[in-house]
Amino acid sequence: MNTSAGSRGVVSNGYGTNTWHVSQQGANLVFYIGTTGLTATSILTANTWQHIACVRNGSTNAVTIYKNGTAFVSGTNATNSSTTNIVTIGTSAHATTEYFVGYISNARMVKCVEVYTGNFTEPTSPLASTQSAGTNISAITGTTYRDWE
Repeated sequence: MNTSAGSRGVVSNGYGTNTWHVSQQGANLVFYIGTTGLTATSILTANTWQHIACVRNGSTNAVTIYKNGTAFVSGTNATNSSTTNIVTIGTSAHATTEYFVGYISNARMVKCVEVYTGNFTEPTSPLASTQSAGTNISAITGTTYRDWE
């Protein structure tokens, strides 16, 4: 991945009220819900595979960004994303020239399940459509997720 300056879209369903998106800004990663973002400063390392997870608990509005299984930054965001917009991967939701420069593998979006609830052992194999519960990892039944490979 290129960590040079500039804003680059990673994954998104829009920009503005009732949307969410993840944006790379240099070595920083920002997880926006609505127009409020949680920034993980200096989380990204160029030329290195990393497991990044952005998690929001809808009941408590707690938001956490994990890097390689460890909580990197936490905050709260009470905005709800309620659009049915198409999800895009590798580009910005609001500008067609802000492409992600790097590789994305095993992108997974899970709805209605807070997959990671604390520090966890990161996966070492491709993601499956279901997963068993583990230490700080919630089970995924296969009926409440979207998975892209």
